[in-house]
Amino acid sequence: MKREVSIFIISIFMLSLFVITPVSAATITTQDMGDGVTPTAMVNSLVGIGSGVTGIANISYIGIDSSAGFFSGGVSIFGFDGGLVLSSGNIAHIIGPNIDDDATQENGLPGDADLNTIIAPEVSYDATVLEFDFIPEHPYVVLRYVFGSEEYNEYVGEYNDPFGFFVNDVNYAVFSNGLPVSINNINLYVNSQYYRNNDPSDTNTPYDTGMDGFSYILNAVAPVNPGLVNHMKLAIADASDDALDTFVLIEAMSFISVEDPPLRPQDYPQNNVSILAITKPLALAQYNTANELWTCIVTCLPEEIPEDVQEMIDEAQAHMANATSLSNPIYSNGELVKAIKLMKNISEALGCECI
Repeated sequence: MKREVSIFIISIFMLSLFVITPVSAATITTQDMGDGVTPTAMVNSLVGIGSGVTGIANISYIGIDSSAGFFSGGVSIFGFDGGLVLSSGNIAHIIGPNIDDDATQENGLPGDADLNTIIAPEVSYDATVLEFDFIPEHPYVVLRYVFGSEEYNEYVGEYNDPFGFFVNDVNYAVFSNGLPVSINNINLYVNSQYYRNNDPSDTNTPYDTGMDGFSYILNAVAPVNPGLVNHMKLAIADASDDALDTFVLIEAMSFISVEDPPLRPQDYPQNNVSILAITKPLALAQYNTANELWTCIVTCLPEEIPEDVQEMIDEAQAHMANATSLSNPIYSNGELVKAIKLMKNISEALGCECI
């Protein structure tokens, strides 16, 4: 196929990041380890090109096939399209609509000692844990995530299922007052400004997800040792028993290393403002990465572009165009992530050294 590609310039995107444009709804889908997802693929999904994070090594996973994997179709519900999902039960239970007030899968797994320290004197069960080493370029790392559960709302105060984002043995999945992210610390009564109620017992389930309740986008920000090996541990579990699933959904390619610690959404007085503010730097970073990749790819395009490569080029251009038209950094970032993934595939297919 003859070359049919033009260099797209989307600098207007940078000028319109706070104009909110509605997006069409999508249906959540999941892919777990039984479908071929590996721990290495899960970790790699967190780290984007130009993220400032390298040296991924010593990956380990504790859980069963259905308690970890990928999800997509979440942008109209959570604020980002897809990424990694870990559960104390079955990740498929995040799929909507929410017709079950107590979706559960008992996995027969032990708890996690680090999570036990968060919820003491309660004890954790059915822990799913993903760990790895990494080398950051800058003094801080950031991760964007949503926390949700089937424990809501009826078991708040009884079963305190936790999530931990441990960097070098310290948990940074916390609110500005130091409270760790768990059922008792984000709900209708505590940190309610960050909480979305989707419980079929007391709502018309406005969100197309199986979770009875979940957070707005939260950011974990952790200090690290730049240029050296650091260790991350992502862990989620049930508390006090092994019933009712709890989840953490982590945005793809959102694990980045930064020079200065950004304000987290949970540090702002109003979450709808904070999500936009915290997403803008990430969206701009993805924008720069996408343009750098594209500039490199253009220099190595052959005169006759293979048909499969042309299809990927067309799809990548469509996502870049969407990033401009959507304008909201939350949604634009999701489109840029998709474009970058396609550009990486284009570079590999053509044998370019653009990655």
